[in-house]
Amino acid sequence: MIKKKYIEALILISPNWQVEFHVHIDASLFTMEAMVAQNVIWKKYQPIMYVSRLLNRVKHDYNTTKE
Repeated sequence: MIKKKYIEALILISPNWQVEFHVHIDASLFTMEAMVAQNVIWKKYQPIMYVSRLLNRVKHDYNTTKE
């Protein structure tokens, strides 16, 4: 099962400027993550870029939405 997961791992692709971009964002108590992807190959979203950040104690208390 582990070997299969490694083979199926997502690999970053180069952006195709003719296809629309999709941004996927996730925020938890300790981290914020974002992924930019495109629906280019096999009708699946292929990742172009990943970003993640660990929040420090001060930023942990910030609201994730604007009021």
